[in-house]
Amino acid sequence: MAAHQRISSDWPNEEWAGYSRAVRAGNLVWISGSTATSGGAVVAVNDMYGQSVHVLKKIQTFLERAGAKLEHVTVTRAYLTDMSRLAEFARAHKEFFGDIRPVNTTVEVSKLAHPDMLVEVEATAVIPD
Repeated sequence: MAAHQRISSDWPNEEWAGYSRAVRAGNLVWISGSTATSGGAVVAVNDMYGQSVHVLKKIQTFLERAGAKLEHVTVTRAYLTDMSRLAEFARAHKEFFGDIRPVNTTVEVSKLAHPDMLVEVEATAVIPD
């Protein structure tokens, strides 16, 4: 395997802004901040739980493309536009990571890239040797 395996979603912004959706280096995988978009449109508008599930499924997909699994995730970072809706995000996070229990940081931000986006999540995974 190359020193760094870059994984793309083929979203034009990756090229435009100079980033990768995910990067694997050895047994470490980093997943970029992911939002609830599909085909360029925000999904589950005004639904924190629905957006959170969509985002976590995206993260799962890119982990798998990097040769990792959800159980390899050690850290998640979540950015919510409304902390009063934390319980909705937490419900989705627990559905994906309840038994895995990665370290998590969740913070409130004033806005994300699109006004209909409610949550953005990034993750780090360690694949066992």
